[in-house]
This record gives sequence, structure tokens and C-alpha cells, in this order.
Amino acid sequence: MPDRLDLEYTGSDNEAHQPVMIHRALYGSYERFFMVLIEHYNGRFPTWLAPEQVRILPVTDDNLGYAHRVKNELEGYRVTVEDRDWTVGRKIQQAHDDNVPYMLVLGDNEEEAGTVSVRDRQERERNDVDLETFLEHLDSEVDAKRTDPDFVDE
Repeated sequence: MPDRLDLEYTGSDNEAHQPVMIHRALYGSYERFFMVLIEHYNGRFPTWLAPEQVRILPVTDDNLGYAHRVKNELEGYRVTVEDRDWTVGRKIQQAHDDNVPYMLVLGDNEEEAGTVSVRDRQERERNDVDLETFLEHLDSEVDAKRTDPDFVDE
């Protein structure tokens, strides 16, 4: 490279010398690609690419059993159950801060009816949703590689 660029420097002996150039890539191509992706999406990955696609937020510890049954129904997706002893508001805030595309809020009413309340990271909400309906939408959103969660808009 120094030869192609015709680079020279004057050494302590007042003679012209050609520098030695050492190439160093701090990050490999995979790392650079992911840095571009993270920057492009600003951490708000589309559902199909998000490390966590759905977070289930039980209202109380009494709803944990239903939350785990719902998680089992969403097999094949990256789903977590928020089982920390926090208020629902704090659970929602944390999921929002973590840029999780979808949150399923499960309380006594949802458990009795066998439904879920769907909330997306844009703070849009839809209540009393049949789990099968949500699962069908999730399948279509991931298959179509849509960039924004859009279940609540339907």
C-alpha cells in the first residue's frame, strides 16, 4: 500500500524512507454488519429479528400458571415470562425500554376468558384477543418480514 500511494518520510538520517503499513480491522464483517443493523433500527428490531419477540406480563403471581401455558402455545417464538415481583406498570415500562415488539398482559379476566391483552412497543393496546388470532398474526408478520409490529392497527 505505501508503494502504491508513493508514501515517503524523512528519517533521522535525513534520508527518504518508505513507511511500513500494518492493516488492522478492529471488527470483522459480521460485527460491522450487526452494528449497522442496530444503528439502522435504533435497537427496535422487527419482530422476526428481535432477540425477544414477545414478553408475557402476568398481573399477579396467581396468573403465572396461565402465563406459562400461553408461553407453551407460542412455541417456536422467542418468548419470556416476566415473573419478577413488580407492578404491572413497571413490567410494561421495562418491556418498553427493552424494545420488545409485543407484550401480553394477563390478568384474572384474561385467564377466565382464555384471552390475552396485546400491547406493542408503540404503546398501542388491544384487549380480549383470542390467543389463536394473535398467533396467526405473529406467523404472518414474521413470514412477511414486516418491519413494525402492526397487530393493534388491524
